[in-house]
Amino acid sequence: REAEDAGEILSVRRMDFFRFPDCQLDVQAVNVADSLSKLIFQEQPEIIYLPHENDDHPDHQASARILRNAISIADCCAPTALSYEVWTPLVDYYHVENVTTMMSRKIRAIRCHKSQLAQLPYDRAATGINLYRGATVGGCRFAEIFQHVGLIG
Repeated sequence: REAEDAGEILSVRRMDFFRFPDCQLDVQAVNVADSLSKLIFQEQPEIIYLPHENDDHPDHQASARILRNAISIADCCAPTALSYEVWTPLVDYYHVENVTTMMSRKIRAIRCHKSQLAQLPYDRAATGINLYRGATVGGCRFAEIFQHVGLIG
């Protein structure tokens, strides 16, 4: 429900939940890739955003490997894949996006995840990293950076 509430704030039209256990995506990688490949084949996305593979969270670490496998299974045109920061800052980046005008919506959406905020103040963390990226590479108040994810290999 928290993700759906956040999606409403961000005007997300559709969400699909595969319901694999948290912190177990690596163990379930084949099944996750199979489920994801069906969605990729059906939707034919142009861009896919995912956490970067050097993030400290095990599910985030597994996401690019799972996506590569899903693209291979789907056997369709590979979309552009861009990874972003969650727990661990990126060392390098491919693209900088000024998110200043969207920052209040982003924080409202993050705050929908009350169960996660009870563990860690993600709203403060996101504000901090986006302020830092705006100051250091964005030339603006708030920015996000993205890294290109190679899908072949």
